[in-house]
Parts: sequence; structure tokens; C-alpha cells
Amino acid sequence: MLIANPVWKWGVYYEEILRRVLNKTMQAEYESSNKALNYYWGMSAGVVDVVFSPWLKLPSKRFGSFLRDGIANNVCTPFLTPIYTQDGEKIGSGEKLEPDQIIEMDYLVENVVGTIPQYGSTRARIMKVLAVSDIESPSLYDYFSPEKVEGVELIVGCGDLRMEYLEFLVTMMNVPLIYIHGNHDDHFRREPEGCICIDDDVFEYKGLRFVGLGGSIRYKEGKYMFTEREMRSRIRKLWWKIRRHKGFDVLVTHSPARHINDFDNVTHRGFECFNELLDRYKPKFFLHGHIHRNYGARIPQVFEHDGTTIINATDYCIFEIAEPSAEDEKEKEKEKAAD
Repeated sequence: MLIANPVWKWGVYYEEILRRVLNKTMQAEYESSNKALNYYWGMSAGVVDVVFSPWLKLPSKRFGSFLRDGIANNVCTPFLTPIYTQDGEKIGSGEKLEPDQIIEMDYLVENVVGTIPQYGSTRARIMKVLAVSDIESPSLYDYFSPEKVEGVELIVGCGDLRMEYLEFLVTMMNVPLIYIHGNHDDHFRREPEGCICIDDDVFEYKGLRFVGLGGSIRYKEGKYMFTEREMRSRIRKLWWKIRRHKGFDVLVTHSPARHINDFDNVTHRGFECFNELLDRYKPKFFLHGHIHRNYGARIPQVFEHDGTTIINATDYCIFEIAEPSAEDEKEKEKEKAAD
């Protein structure tokens, strides 16, 4: 259970900095030390405070307030030595640790259970992704060179591309390619070899979760054209898979969402149910095609919407996404086990 959280009052900090600038105290301090100044203001200066959990019982909250006030009034000194580490090493002999020593602490003290993570173990790794849709890019097809796609680890197809083009990309780049169908993909003689269709599925790669929903709004008869009601039904059928994966990170569709860089004409109108998916699950990215960027001068390729980066993959777009850290993966496994 969360007991308390530290709070940094930056307004108090900057007020004091400005006060020292205006009364020239800072200038005098700099001239006397002749080096860059670092100000370590904490609880006694009112810069740092502690806020207790509302679920903390009253006796514990009173004891915590007693310790907090003692620290703020310099009565209680948490970093008074000697301090003993988990390994039994003795630090200091009666003096207080200096601010630099506190900042550079790379050990846990005795009676603390746990370990300090190794450097970089909790840092997210960045993955480079190539998204393609609708247009077979001459830059990638006719004039392909490995340098153009250096570092790409995954290809995502957002529909309306010939199977030969997808097979070319997966062969030349030698990385996984996932795809959904566009409204014109009923001409496929077969599914492209070496590629993975994620239509109506949740696909996980290196900890990232992709939801695939191909097709466009129905404006004539077609295998990959759907009414709003039909698309909503497809999403309902995905509910259990999404829940089992604890949400998703990337929504992959052919059609855009309604009123987000779509058009009012029936052939290029987006799905309203996609907006509901974005609002509910807040994915990191939403990849789509269908809206060719030469349809209008003001059609953006990358667009931010309520915390989600929306990418129009028409032609192609290379972007980066953070893979889940080791800690994120552990948390996900715990949640799955709880189900």
C-alpha cells in the first residue's frame, strides 16, 4: 500500500532563486566560490513536503507527521551517520552526510528489503518501425537501398498494397511484416508469403501489442467494406483478446477515425467506433491509410490527438516507439496471472 509521496514545491524554489538574484546574494555566493552553484533546499526550506495517503490510518498518519515536522525543523536527521548498508558496511562516524554524498548513494541501508536495479535495466528500448499503405513507394520499391531503412525492426502494412510489394519488403528487409486489409484488397489471389495478417486479432511483438482492424466504410459491395455497425461488431468480438492483453499499444487500421483527418464523402469517411477505441484504451500510436495525402494540401502525416500519435501511413512513414521496460513486462505478467 502507498503510504506517502514526496512533493516538490517549485514555486517556492524559484521565488527564493529570484530573491537571491534581486538582492545580489547569488552573485556574492558565486564570487566567493568561483564555481557553479548548486542549491539543495529541502523540507526545512519549504521546497519539499510529504503528502500522506488518504487511506493511511490516523495513528500512522500522526507518526508520519511527527517525523516530517522533525525533519523540517532539523530535530530529526535521517542521514546522520553511522549508517550501515545491507552488506554491513559502515558509512561515516557521527557526522551528517553532505548533499553530494546523498545524491551519489548507490546502496540500500540495513532493514530495507530489495535491490537497486542495474543501470539501464528499467530504461525503455526504442524500436524503429516502417508503416506502409496504399501507395507503392518508388523510393522503397524501384530504388530500394538498405540505408533508407537502416535499423527498422518491424514493418506494418495498413492496406491497399499488392501482395508482391509486401513480399518484396519482407524479403529485402528480413524483418517481420504484419498487415491488415484495405478496401481494395479483395483482389488478393492469396495472402502474401512471409507476412502475418493481424486483422481481427491482437498481435504482440517485443512486448508491444498491436490491434488490427482492416477495411473501410461500406460505399459499395466489397469483401473488406463495412458499415459502422459491422465494424463495431468486429470490435466487440475482439474485447476478450484486448482484455487478456491488458489493452494495446498500437491500433492498426485502413480507415481513419471519424473527424480525424477524414472526409465527409462516403468513400473516405472514418469510423466513429475507432474514436471510442482511442478514448478508452489511449494507445501510443494509431496507424491508418486510405486518405492519400495528395487529396489535399493540409493532410498531415503525423498528428497528435489526446495523447495518441496518429500516423497516416500512405506511401510510407518511419517512426520510433518505446518497447516496454523489464519492469513493465513484470507488471503485465502479474496482471495476467491475477486474471
